[in-house]
Amino acid sequence: MKMKKQIISIASIVLGGIILLAGCQKDGTTSKAGSLVKFTAGLKPAATRTAYSGVVTNSFERINWEEGDEIVIWSDKAVDRNNTDANYASYAISSPQASGVKSTASLNSLTDGNGLIWVSGEETYKFWGSSPAISGTPVPGKASFTIPAAQQMKSGATAATATEGAGDAAVTTVTLPADMSNAWMFACVEGAQSGKNVQLDFYPAFTAFELTFEGDADYKGEITVTQVDLISESPLAGSVEATLKPWTRTNTVGEVAHTIGASTYACTAAGESPYTLSYTLPEGSVVSAKDRIVLTVFALPQDVAGLKLRFHVTIEGEETTFTGTLSKGGQSITFGACEKHRIKGVAVPGNRWKIYYQADLTLDEWVPVDNPINFE
Repeated sequence: MKMKKQIISIASIVLGGIILLAGCQKDGTTSKAGSLVKFTAGLKPAATRTAYSGVVTNSFERINWEEGDEIVIWSDKAVDRNNTDANYASYAISSPQASGVKSTASLNSLTDGNGLIWVSGEETYKFWGSSPAISGTPVPGKASFTIPAAQQMKSGATAATATEGAGDAAVTTVTLPADMSNAWMFACVEGAQSGKNVQLDFYPAFTAFELTFEGDADYKGEITVTQVDLISESPLAGSVEATLKPWTRTNTVGEVAHTIGASTYACTAAGESPYTLSYTLPEGSVVSAKDRIVLTVFALPQDVAGLKLRFHVTIEGEETTFTGTLSKGGQSITFGACEKHRIKGVAVPGNRWKIYYQADLTLDEWVPVDNPINFE
């Protein structure tokens, strides 16, 4: 039986906040009392199109707004200009700009003339924002959403292909665009002053895994991969009831302190939610020693422990699966909630060889393997 060592590199990258700048001013055309939150003109068709930038600064990977992204903003006191029974309004991203760890933008109302207005006699307000836009009537300080157990690449998108090296040293990487409709983000502002500018910072309410894998170097053929499963000791998908608070708590990655938030997420109770999250690859997806694939999946906003990877493959016409556990020093790894974890260097076996894993967060050198982990 042939043995092969393989490194898995694991890096946690906290998602940077996203800012929306909303300018508030008097609007002499409205028939309602109060000031209208007024935004720049020129709408595009609305959809959820946020995107990972690939730009990492001080352990933050920026998420970029894209023109036409749809969000919902709601309030404890502010009401819609044309429907004072509604405490919310829909907006679309306009003129996004990116710099450092944040992407900024202004907003357009989705319906001509709508938008939240200040209420006469009220001095301070609370505002919440959702991306993607939650459906139904929002509840002050609350939000409900679902992380699906079955995922795939962004609908209608085209995979990005890049080749490094030349000749026999050339390696091709196919990156499948992430489906950001599963990347739930929320904002909360408390104590906003009537008539003043309102700034909403959006932070993640999900845990992301970016997985890079290729074919085993000792197998000379191609391996067709149809599906990748993430299997955990805790639920990975299901419903979430969120209590939204301002993001004030800090954490440290290396020497860098960053805000990760004070919102709380009540995920579906254990036993009621899928412990397996499945990603279906496009037809014809193959890996080899010279071909790798990068995909991103989204899980519930809670710690993930005992994570396994299961690959559904076809090799020389035969369908089979390989399952391996991610570990460090023979110990299970707990992946932090609301972070993006990059898992690299996974080699899919060309047959049922045993694979020894070695994982080191610093990646400076090989570390001893206490207990070999097998593909089954």
